[in-house]
Amino acid sequence: MKNLLGYSLAAPIVVGVLGAAVCYEGFVIAALWNWHAAPLFNLPALSIPRAIGLSSLAGMCTRQLVDTSWWTGWEIPKALFLTPTVALALGWCAKQFQ
Repeated sequence: MKNLLGYSLAAPIVVGVLGAAVCYEGFVIAALWNWHAAPLFNLPALSIPRAIGLSSLAGMCTRQLVDTSWWTGWEIPKALFLTPTVALALGWCAKQFQ
């Protein structure tokens, strides 16, 4: 018999991590938009919920099939947290030169 406790704890952890990743990506998109696009093109500010929706829309329109057979254990955390963090850091650096 499999460990029922292990299964019951894994699902909320996975849902929580994915939810945190979606919110973090929305924060990064909203920050980059508000730092660069809004002042440059005189556009309204973008809230985090709208940034999450915009990210979902762009993701659905540009979905690509990826061969995940070669992925190591670090590919998913890198895609969920490291890539947005690097984008946020680069956007912040670029904002300092405005």
